[in-house]
Formats: sequence, structure tokens, C-alpha cells
Amino acid sequence: MKRSDAELREALLGSWELVLWTNRRHDEEIEHPFGHDAKGVIIYAPDGHMSVHMLRAGIAPFGKPPHELTAQQVADAYHGYVGYFGTYTVDAEHCIVTHHIRGAWYPDVQGDQPRHCRLEGDRLFLEAETPTGWVTIEWRRAAK
Repeated sequence: MKRSDAELREALLGSWELVLWTNRRHDEEIEHPFGHDAKGVIIYAPDGHMSVHMLRAGIAPFGKPPHELTAQQVADAYHGYVGYFGTYTVDAEHCIVTHHIRGAWYPDVQGDQPRHCRLEGDRLFLEAETPTGWVTIEWRRAAK
């Protein structure tokens, strides 16, 4: 049974916690950019807005304000984080959710980012071809 756009949108609503971010590189090597213990959340709001944040685990608190950090501390924090926000639309016929990015931690991440989506129980899988390979991000519905 195929879902309608409204049904897919309803199924996506809410908060999802990161389980695993996997990249299958073009040379078939498998990597987990932020490791197996990364943390993250993706949120799909009823008003059509979305936000995603992913963080490498183990980045220790700096204990001082951002303007007092060394260049290396800033670089470590920057390279251990991914985040963006915007709106989203769905195409249930092709099982695609498109993130319409309005702002991101990395300024080149902008515009429309289509993601193949698959829902299996309390899991959401978002997949896309990227310049580095085939990315699969597994999410688990957040507990209320």
C-alpha cells in the first residue's frame, strides 16, 4: 500500500535521534564520519520547518568563552558538528523528503537537498548520493 504525501508527512512529524551516519565511499569503503557514538537530532515540525544537528561524541567542554579559544579548538569543534535548518516537502510516490535549506553551519550547504526516505517501525532512514559517496543516516523516533 502506497502512502499519500499527507500520510508520509504525518509519519515524519516529530523528533528523531541519531542512530548511525554511514558513508559508502565511491571506492566502496565504509566510513562513519562522526564514529559509532555520534549524537544528533532531526526535527520535522507540523508547520513545514525542519532542523538537523549532528555532533561527534567526545568533544570536551572548553571551559571558557568562544572568543578565548585557540584556532585548533575552534577547528575541532567545527569539524565535529553538522547542522542546518529550513523547510521540507515530501513526495510519497518516490519516497523522498526534500530539505529546503535556509541556513547551515557550512555556508555551501544550501538550497534543496532531496533524501530518499524509508520508515521501518520506529526507524527512519534518510539516504542520498553526495560528492563523497552514498550516505545513509539512521534515526530512531525520540521518546516523548
